[in-house]
Amino acid sequence: MNHLNVFPLKLWMGGKHRLILPFMVIFIGILFSGCAIKPMPFNNENHLDRIEKDQEKLYKGQPPLTSSLTLSMAISRALKYNYDNRLAMMESVLQDIQLGLATMEMLPKLITSAGYSWRNNTMASFSVPVDNSNGTLGSFTTSQDKERRIADLTFSWNVLDLGTSYYEAKQQADRFLIAREKQRKVINNIIRQVSDAFFHAVTAERLLPAVEKTLIEARHALEMNRQVEKERLKPLVQVLQYRKELLKLIDRLNQLNHSLLISKTQLAALINLPLDQPYAINLDNISPDDMPQMKNTIRELETMGLYYRHDIREEAYKARINKLQVKKEWVGMFPGLSLTTSANHDSNSFLMNNNWVDMGIDTSLKLFNLIKGPRRLKVAKTRVKIDEIRRLALSVASLVQINIAHLKYQQTMESFHTNAMLLQVEERLQKTISNITALKAGSDLENIRQNASTIATVMNRDYAYADARTSLFELYASIGIDFYNGPVDEISLNDLEQQINIRLDDWKTARLPHIPKEAPEKTVDLKK
Repeated sequence: MNHLNVFPLKLWMGGKHRLILPFMVIFIGILFSGCAIKPMPFNNENHLDRIEKDQEKLYKGQPPLTSSLTLSMAISRALKYNYDNRLAMMESVLQDIQLGLATMEMLPKLITSAGYSWRNNTMASFSVPVDNSNGTLGSFTTSQDKERRIADLTFSWNVLDLGTSYYEAKQQADRFLIAREKQRKVINNIIRQVSDAFFHAVTAERLLPAVEKTLIEARHALEMNRQVEKERLKPLVQVLQYRKELLKLIDRLNQLNHSLLISKTQLAALINLPLDQPYAINLDNISPDDMPQMKNTIRELETMGLYYRHDIREEAYKARINKLQVKKEWVGMFPGLSLTTSANHDSNSFLMNNNWVDMGIDTSLKLFNLIKGPRRLKVAKTRVKIDEIRRLALSVASLVQINIAHLKYQQTMESFHTNAMLLQVEERLQKTISNITALKAGSDLENIRQNASTIATVMNRDYAYADARTSLFELYASIGIDFYNGPVDEISLNDLEQQINIRLDDWKTARLPHIPKEAPEKTVDLKK
């Protein structure tokens, strides 16, 4: 057999074509060297073109902000236009597309093929009778045309593949649900961040004019102090101490001003507003008031957390995926059964029937699967046990987070009340010192210092209020309660804002939903 295979090559190399082989080797070497991949970095034009296109897309498709911003408007814009939320939504859509693909894998295989065959000489052969001991050759014959056309349509169905594809589709369905749970987490984090940034921006909107006015007064006093030093109207030590206090106050006011300006920039980034676009905060009906008391007991909050938390639900879905993997491993150890039907055509003129139908049943068994299968099955069962332990460990961690979030909410409320009382004292001091300064019995430095102290106290009170409100969102998130879980894409911005206002009414009073006695599975609309 080896002699018969090598003989044509020797004959070909020994003839007039003996020089072709070296040239073919050289040609193949040049071809492969030309196919080598080299790093091709983007040039400046590529980068500039990318920047231009990205800047066009950043704020495309969103209506401009034409009125002062409210909390419901900020949350609505963040849900619709924040890119973190869009990314989570697209990941959910991707999992749904893959679910459709996994479902299609359960369908039988339907393959069609067509071809054309040609050879430069006749396919001729001879036959030797079995009892012809002297090896006399018979005459050559042929049963195939030099040129022919073939086509077939094959339908095949493997029962083992059907079972495997069925479990893979169910696993992909759970991966889609996991993506939805991750999107819930992203939405809750975005809303919490928007709430915190909004109330800090409210403080900025309220205090920036007062900060700027006090800065003007402090700088004017600094100029007067330099004039006093120049004219030597007061002792130098007293003048320098006064200037030292003024410079500390100016630095403190500049820090306050910087912190307030950053708050509005952070809010603009969260709601995807152009960072260079000025906007106003709607201060109507926004005044720090008493925070609502949580009416639920910590035990009730823990139970709700074990029911609603997204990460625990993710682990439950992952456990179900691994349980399905156990069934897949069982199915993989069974023999495969294939049903095949094909319709065929061959234009060969030597055939009596140029069109025919084939049908067949095949069975196969991968023998090594009988060895590897039990080990794979053991691995799959072990993963199921690990999932249960991981879920229990996560449940303990979740209970800790809920308790910490509850304690933080209580602590931030106490801090808010303390800062509110401190502000009352500061306002009374400011009024008293202003009256004394107006009567020329006090110094401008004392008045400026007190103004700065009052502004800082107002900011601390407002920040404490913002922290308390944000901690309430964090408590919601630690329990896993969705502040909003409705449609986003298929709803207008105004309708979404109305839905958010309804949720805000519950949030302002710290109302929490009850665990339903029955929680039937609902079909999730991806377009929402």
